[in-house]
Order: sequence, then structure tokens, then C-alpha cells
Amino acid sequence: MNEKRYKTGIPTDKGSLGYYSLLDWWSDEFSKAEQSYILEKYIPMGGSNLKSGKIIDSSASAINFLNSLQSWFTNLDDEIISEKILIKAESLIKKNTSLLDIHFLYDSKINHYYKKRNIDSKFYDLAKKYCKKQIEISVIVKIAFLEEPWNLSLPSHKGYNQLAIILEKEKKYKEAIEICNEASELGWNSDWNKRIIRLNKKLEKENK
Repeated sequence: MNEKRYKTGIPTDKGSLGYYSLLDWWSDEFSKAEQSYILEKYIPMGGSNLKSGKIIDSSASAINFLNSLQSWFTNLDDEIISEKILIKAESLIKKNTSLLDIHFLYDSKINHYYKKRNIDSKFYDLAKKYCKKQIEISVIVKIAFLEEPWNLSLPSHKGYNQLAIILEKEKKYKEAIEICNEASELGWNSDWNKRIIRLNKKLEKENK
């Protein structure tokens, strides 16, 4: 059974921000300079319609929209803007939020924080936190993926992949192997067997 589609916004002529009731957030969260920069840089297919343009309906949720918006601001120079967008997106998670929307939002959160891991240790810890949060919902997200008609198999899983890398770098080989085994058993796509072989060799060497 596919995830139920809930009404995502309110018909408006004030663009995506108006449709998703985000105009107050936009005004309160971003300075005039940041607003101008975002409007200049964000040019999706079909043109930008953040603050203007008629929108009657959309299949995308507010979280999905914000996650897509954030994808235009992923370099370190834009990390403040990226952070503000991701925080707002996460604040919109409700009981009826699409599991896939949450899954992909956690993808973005992991990428955002891991990229900044060398700036401050708190970002490294946040990257691990969101890997674990994404892994916590992996079983039900797997079902949601496979129920979609366009999905014949599972894609890679950012949380499992990134946490396995992190644990290997921390020389926590046993934990990394457990993560790889869990991901492999669930069917998430990656080179899990090769990783497990490599990790086992490192574990054996460490135990000698």
C-alpha cells in the first residue's frame, strides 16, 4: 500500500513560500542580503517561483520542497543558509509525514554535518546522530520504497554507508561489521560483502 498523499499546501499566487505557508519564516529567518542571494542562486527547472507565481496544487510536501531548496546551498560557503533550511524542514515532521520525505531529509542532514566535521566536533557527532536516526527507520522505509511502483529494488542507504565509514575510521571494526551485516540483510544496495571482508581482516590484525 503506497503512502497516503495528504494535502500539501494552500493555493496561492505567492509562489512556493506562500503555498507552503513559509513566508513568515522566510522574512524572520533570512536577512535581506540572504534573501537576495537565495533568489539569485535558486534557479530550478522552469524558473524560480519562491515568492511569486500561481500554485494550485503540488504532490510535494513542504519538507520535500525545503529539502530540494537546500540542495542548491550545499557548499561550505552556504552552510548557514543550508542549516536554517534543514532545521525548518525537520521542525515540520509530523505523525503523518511521508517516511520517504523523512529518509531523504536525513540524507541531507548527514551530508550537511559530515561535510563540516573538521570545523567542530559537534558536527561530527551530529552526522553520526542522523546516521543512526535514519537507520532507526530503515525497516519501515524499506517497505515504503518497495511499495512505490517506480522502485523495483532498494537504493544505497546514506546512514548505513556513512556510519560504516565513520566506525571504520574510529577503528571500531566489530561495530562496523555489524552495521554492514544489518544493511546487507535488509537489502540496501552497496558493496557490503567487500567491506565486511576488509573489516574482518583489520579486526583479525588488531587482535593478533
